[in-house]
Amino acid sequence: MDENVDIKLIGTNNGFWHINKKNKKHRIYHYLTSNSRLPSDQITSICIRKNNTFWVGTNKGIFRWDGFAELLINQENSNLPDLKITSIVEDTHEDLWIGTFNGGLMKIQKRNEIIYNADNSNLPSNRIVSLSLDENKAVIIHLENNQSIESSSIRKKVNKNRK
Repeated sequence: MDENVDIKLIGTNNGFWHINKKNKKHRIYHYLTSNSRLPSDQITSICIRKNNTFWVGTNKGIFRWDGFAELLINQENSNLPDLKITSIVEDTHEDLWIGTFNGGLMKIQKRNEIIYNADNSNLPSNRIVSLSLDENKAVIIHLENNQSIESSSIRKKVNKNRK
């Protein structure tokens, strides 16, 4: 991130605030469904990526902003397994992990979208409570009932019926 830029994002149940303190000048923006492509004013997670784009999770999909264009990400234009987003994190490989309320995980790796859920992987539940990075920067998936699993241990199930 540019050292002359200090960006803060604050998510609320009434949209989110983008505070940019570039060169000691404060610019404050309040994003709402009424003035942006934000799919819902209920913000559930925010991730500022290494490339300075920010991804905002809501209960109706994801809002992405790259400094120039706004993009709504939902089930019509992606493989997002559930619109209720619980958490978004970026790992050390710059892969984006998106946790959902009842659809499992989506991993965006370059331009590929990989879905992990209880049916197609060893993920024990589709309800992702949150995602975090441990001290080694590994993605930790927090599930209901206080279960946690490291992302490196998630594996797709092999379809034994394939020829």
